[in-house]
Amino acid sequence: MSFFVNNTDIYGGIFINTVPYELNKYTNNMYNLYLNESNSNEINNTLNHLWYSNSSYELKQLIEKFQNHSFFNQLCNGSDNCIIENISEMDEIMYSNSKIINNNTCNINYYGATSNYKPHHDCEICSLFFRNTNMYRILIGLTNQNEYIYTNFPNHNIGKRLNEGDIVGFDFDKTLHEVVNIDNKQVKPRVLLKLHYLVCEDCKIEDYQFQNIKYFYTHYDRLLRDYTKIGTDPVYPHEFAIGLSCHYMYYPNIDKILLFYFMFSFLFIKKQNKYKMNNAPIIFMKSLVGFFGIYTCIVLFYWLRYTFFNVR
Repeated sequence: MSFFVNNTDIYGGIFINTVPYELNKYTNNMYNLYLNESNSNEINNTLNHLWYSNSSYELKQLIEKFQNHSFFNQLCNGSDNCIIENISEMDEIMYSNSKIINNNTCNINYYGATSNYKPHHDCEICSLFFRNTNMYRILIGLTNQNEYIYTNFPNHNIGKRLNEGDIVGFDFDKTLHEVVNIDNKQVKPRVLLKLHYLVCEDCKIEDYQFQNIKYFYTHYDRLLRDYTKIGTDPVYPHEFAIGLSCHYMYYPNIDKILLFYFMFSFLFIKKQNKYKMNNAPIIFMKSLVGFFGIYTCIVLFYWLRYTFFNVR
């Protein structure tokens, strides 16, 4: 029987399970250590992340019991010559204050947390470059009383509430997923352990290639996490600028809106200045300046609204 609930070349693999019996006793201790080691100013924010590498020796030891457990070797899915490696540099404990989610409002702004709460792939473009490997992100529940929040996989029509000891795993590149708040009810925050495994089934690549792929994912994840963290719960103008960029990345038809803007501005600037087509670089630069001018006005509007009315 396959380890995966669903596994396709297009949408990736998903598995749903519970932690092995011998690991159950560590989840509550891990949660308590996480609370003790987290910044008290951040614990009530929308999101908070504690990297494995930044945790205490005691917490590291508990996380390593999960990282090194043979249970996750099943990600090889029975293939021959399978190479699997935990990428501890990407592992973390995440606090998710999901009560802010409102799935009935299409355009609600989660700022830097938007990529957690809107349907998304973690690195969709990676699947085009890394065809010989699969990256899996594993979510393990560390808290209970999660009645309304689901980790949902729209393409597979599968959703799962994560309570203490529950596990959900999915393909980092290919699997579309989102966090859903059923009936938009107030809930207690979730705390999750996130593990990551790079898998090469029937592997035919060299070790240096495998390590280079690992290196890419590690730095991609760190860069993305640092960027979105700045834009989550924004207070200052630059934080609103980053947070809004995260929001608009998932705005409906944003690609069409941007295409329309640049086509219109290109034609308008060309006509107003009587430029010829060999002036295209100048026209494009002026279009770009206009775009950032408009974006700056939008950022200032949201920042001033927050400054004077405390509304994000």
